[in-house]
Amino acid sequence: MKIYCFDFDGTIADTVPLITKTLNSMFKGEVSEERIKEEGLKKIIREMKISPIKLFFLVRKARTEMNKEIKKMKPIEGMKEVLEELEKRGHTLGILTSNSKRNVVDFLKESDLPLFDFIVTSSILGKEKKIRKTKRRGDLVYIGDETRDVEAGRGAGVYTIAVTWGLNSEKQLLSVNPDMIARKPEEILDFKFN
Repeated sequence: MKIYCFDFDGTIADTVPLITKTLNSMFKGEVSEERIKEEGLKKIIREMKISPIKLFFLVRKARTEMNKEIKKMKPIEGMKEVLEELEKRGHTLGILTSNSKRNVVDFLKESDLPLFDFIVTSSILGKEKKIRKTKRRGDLVYIGDETRDVEAGRGAGVYTIAVTWGLNSEKQLLSVNPDMIARKPEEILDFKFN
């Protein structure tokens, strides 16, 4: 049995519109979801000259805004069925996110998704370290929607699945060599690992 550890924003929860709205409101920009998907947040943040301290406040504001909007957010279509099937097969399910635990728990309750064995939070740049710690529990697969998710998983020495329905485009995700790529949630169920 495996540990399927999921990123939250853009992977399980459809939060990309809220992230885009928050970015635009904080920096008076007009960044589209399509641009974020094609270029990636890293590049846009560099172009907007967002300092690390401003980035910290952006993440904090996004968490606060998300908490206000949690009841309006929806899970990615098809994700609930995938999670239920993984659980039925006896796998351990977890979440590793840079979002707040409160937002994740509230979303899971609101969306009727209380299927997770653990929820781990990290800083926006601390995922690799948390994945290393989490993989001590067993054979881990990390699933995320951003290049930084794939890089963190690969850096921690675990299998990575990149999903194309979140913050980064398939082209962006392929550039960091995930082990697998899922274009629809149900494809996660078909992947085999040695």
